[in-house]
Amino acid sequence: MTLNNSNNSNNLNNFFIFTGPSLSHEEARKIMPDAHYHAPIQCGDVIKALRAGAKKIIIIDGYFEQKGAVWHKEIIFALSQGVLVYGASSMGALRAAELHTLGMIGYGKIFELYKNNVILDDDEVALVHSDTEFESRITPMVNIRATFERAVQENIASPQQAEILIQQFKNQAYYNRSIFNNTDFFNTPDLLKLQSWLKENYVDQKKQDAQNLLHLLQALKNTNLKHTPETPDFINFPDFTGGLFFNRIFREMITEPFDLPYEWLSIQEKNLARLKTQDPQVLFLLQRVAKCLHLGLDISVFNQEKVLPHQVYHYLCQPEFISHCPVSLDFIYQALLIENKNNKNNKNLIQKLAAIYQAFLGFMSREKLSISPVFIQKYADEFRREHELISIEKTMSWMQENNLKTSEEFEKFICVLAPMHHVIDLHNAHSIGLQTQLTCYSWLNNAEELINNLNNLKTEKFNSHLISNNA
Repeated sequence: MTLNNSNNSNNLNNFFIFTGPSLSHEEARKIMPDAHYHAPIQCGDVIKALRAGAKKIIIIDGYFEQKGAVWHKEIIFALSQGVLVYGASSMGALRAAELHTLGMIGYGKIFELYKNNVILDDDEVALVHSDTEFESRITPMVNIRATFERAVQENIASPQQAEILIQQFKNQAYYNRSIFNNTDFFNTPDLLKLQSWLKENYVDQKKQDAQNLLHLLQALKNTNLKHTPETPDFINFPDFTGGLFFNRIFREMITEPFDLPYEWLSIQEKNLARLKTQDPQVLFLLQRVAKCLHLGLDISVFNQEKVLPHQVYHYLCQPEFISHCPVSLDFIYQALLIENKNNKNNKNLIQKLAAIYQAFLGFMSREKLSISPVFIQKYADEFRREHELISIEKTMSWMQENNLKTSEEFEKFICVLAPMHHVIDLHNAHSIGLQTQLTCYSWLNNAEELINNLNNLKTEKFNSHLISNNA
């Protein structure tokens, strides 16, 4: 497997730090000013980080309920690529405790508590925050434990009192916990004294672990050391086997922009991130182009040919594939226009997508590959429901509006679009025998560059150069 990155790869010490609210970006930047700071990690973010050139990944905070949590397997994939992955404080401590035997590096008191099975539950580190404001008024259980441990050490509370209070907080739902707002728990003179003491002596164990890890990594960075002395040697990590679900999330993430236009992203990646809100229809078409390009790499391996990622477009558009396509470019283009009826301002982009997709259909035809009739029927049913084609009259009227003259042409229309939906949009390339190439290349950037370059060509020249229409 090859790790190909086109962004930010000039810095061989790239640190990608996923944090907030345990440690804010502003606080973390005071310790490691040159790192790339990212919102709390979620499923797929490791793959995006690898695509953007990450050499060291530090996981502090992560989503786990409102969004999919980071998968163990994507962390293992990063390790298999020789990327150091550290974890501390919150989600990072959890994942490191689970994966430290495979090479993930855990750090801090919370990691040790999980690693040694002193604490077991995810809610010990849980916080509540919004997608944009990574702050929380919730008190995580690990901080409550650390605070009462200090109170016992300073003779502010007895071990028995501390244990009773810890159990009372533990019995609460994590999203209601607050060491400062539960006045009912402090109902004796001694406990009122403890409550007053809390205001100045609260122990934020999560923040301390996060800060200590960053201080250590910054010190290592300043001395040009590769890793901590206790880091296991996993550069020769065994070959990674993705499996169906990992391969599908991999295909999705390598063509998915970052959620926010972070300042450390390349200009291209920033623009693509902005498209998510500014022009999702254009983004959707670009992603389809990018997915087709990535499939081109899978096709080259299927054909036992060595093709580099940046060569995939020219490889796909060879006459050998295009000449086998059972339908003309004009019909593919018409089908995509109909499907993207609300996106007709982007006809040039749809045309370029049609040309690349024609090569893919030509490959399928040449190799006598097809998707199951069950999937074709499923797509047809979904399309009819979406367009309210619930009667013969409505179907005929819709066909007339879209210049489809016969039922055979409607069936042809469905058969052209079904592979796009099933294989490309839903990442089911395995269903036609293609093996996912786990190459972290910036396929979306590549798609945008390709479209921009092709837009400089006249349409007629583009068509005559790439396409041999077949009836």
